[in-house]
Amino acid sequence: MGDLPVLTPRGRYSIEMFPAFLRLHGKSYDYKIQYKHISRLFQLPKPDQRYVYFVISMDPPIKQGQTRYPHVVLLFSKDETTEVQVSLTK
Repeated sequence: MGDLPVLTPRGRYSIEMFPAFLRLHGKSYDYKIQYKHISRLFQLPKPDQRYVYFVISMDPPIKQGQTRYPHVVLLFSKDETTEVQVSLTK
């Protein structure tokens, strides 16, 4: 995927999905999140009805210095189409 706005941790990240983990790649930080560490996924409407939050909850949380982030919060516009290309092999 192209650069997506991520609210927590703040920045723009590209997301790559692999068989066992997903990778968030930003200008300053890279995160590798194992699927087995993802505990919940939420899609929450923003009150203005124009945007949707997508929340990835993890245990253990990812770290950036001394700060721990138990959730990754992505922001999507309802007006724009987001295209996801998935390549699966057996």
